[in-house]
Amino acid sequence: MTILNRRWRLISGSVALCFCCWIGQSSILARVSPEPRSFLAQLSTLSGKWRFSPGRTLKGHASWVNTIAISPDGKTLISGSRDRTIRLWNLDTGEEVTILFQDSREVNSVAISPDGQVLASGSGDETIKVWNLNLENNESELRMTRQAHSYSVRDVAISPDGQTLASASPDRTIKLWNLATGEQNHILKGHKSYVWAIAFSPDGRNLASGSYDHTIRIWQVDKGSRKQTLEGHSDPVISIAFSPDGKKVASGSTDGTIKLWDLETGESISSLARHSHWVMSLAFSPDGEILASGSADNTIKLWNVANGAAIDTLRGHTSQVTSIAFTPNGKTLVSGSADRTIQIWRLPPDEEPRLENLEPQAPQSPGIPDNPATQTPEPETEEPESSEAEEPGSSEAEEPGSSEAEEPESSEAEEPGSSEAEGR
Repeated sequence: MTILNRRWRLISGSVALCFCCWIGQSSILARVSPEPRSFLAQLSTLSGKWRFSPGRTLKGHASWVNTIAISPDGKTLISGSRDRTIRLWNLDTGEEVTILFQDSREVNSVAISPDGQVLASGSGDETIKVWNLNLENNESELRMTRQAHSYSVRDVAISPDGQTLASASPDRTIKLWNLATGEQNHILKGHKSYVWAIAFSPDGRNLASGSYDHTIRIWQVDKGSRKQTLEGHSDPVISIAFSPDGKKVASGSTDGTIKLWDLETGESISSLARHSHWVMSLAFSPDGEILASGSADNTIKLWNVANGAAIDTLRGHTSQVTSIAFTPNGKTLVSGSADRTIQIWRLPPDEEPRLENLEPQAPQSPGIPDNPATQTPEPETEEPESSEAEEPGSSEAEEPGSSEAEEPESSEAEEPGSSEAEGR
C-alpha cells in the first residue's frame, strides 16, 4: 500500500482524515470522532498523533531533577533533585512556591498521598521522610524520618488508600510501612539484584517492582508475599507502571525496550518499538489509553496502549528524561530531566486532541548508542566484595546522557552487594 496524499480537515466541528490510499483504483475515506476514546481507537489504521504542545519550562534546581509528583487536584507539582532539595511549584503559573526541604543527600523519589495531605520521599542517605502538607497555605511539617535501607532509597510509592508506604533500594529489598505510624509491616525479598522501581496497583492490593535482575515481581501487599514473576527483559528493569484498570503493567529497561504485561496470564502482550537509550520513567494517561515513556535519549514518547503504535515523540529536554507524570485530567504531561529543568506539555486549549499533517513515526533503530555508561557490566548475584564501588544511578558517569559529569555526589554512594550488605 502506498500512501500518496494525506490531509487533516475540520468539518462541521468534527475531525476528519482524508488520505488517499490506492489499491488498484480504490480510495479510502476515514472519519474520526472528536472524542478522545473514539479517536484513539482509530490510531491503529490512521497513525494519527495525540498532540501535546510545549508549555512552560520550570527552572530552579541546581542539578538533575530525579523525580516529580502531582497533587490530586492537579494544581501543585512536587520535584526532588540531586541538588538535595524538594521543591513545590504552582502548576498553573509555573512559579516556584517554596523549597520544602534541604536533604543531606540527593532526593531520588517523591510520592504524594491520594488526599494530598502527606508527602513521602526517598533519598541517597538511606532514609524515607514523611511530611504533613497544607497545600492551600503552602505549609509543611516534617513528621518522621526512618532509616529504611542499607543503601540509598531509589523509589517510594503510597498506596491508593493512603495507608501504606513502600520503599525500594539497591539492597535488593522492598519495605512496606504503615504511613500513619511509621512501623514496618513487611520486608519483600526475592530480587537477586538492585530494586530500582515500584508501583502500587490501583486497588492497592498488589505492588509491582522492577530490578536489575531483569525481572518484574508482583507482590501481595497484605501478606507481604510474592504473587508473580514476569520474565522477558534481557537487561535491567528500571521503570514500571500499572494501568489504571489494574490489568496491565508496563516495564522499561536499560536496553531501551518497553513491555506491556497481562497480569491475568503473566505474559508479555506487547513489546514497544524501543527508545535509543534507557527507559527511565513510565506513566499511563488517566484513561489508560496512552502510555508515556521518558528516556535517556532525551525524548518522551507517547504510545497507543491498544496496539503499541507510536503516537508522538516530544522533544525539548537537552538531557535524559528521568521522570514523567500526567495531571489527573490527562490534559497536561510533566517531565523532569537531568538538564535541571521541568517541562510542562499541554493539550491545545480546545481540550481535544489536535490532528496535524504529520508523518507516521519512523521505527527506532534497535541499537543502543555507544556510551561508556551503558557498558558497565550488570551486577551478578555474586557481587564484588569492595565496599567502595558506586551505586548505579548515583554517579553521573554511570547515568547515560548526563550533562553533569562533575557532580560531587558521584563519589558518595556504595554499591549494594558488598560484604557488609550481604551479611545483613
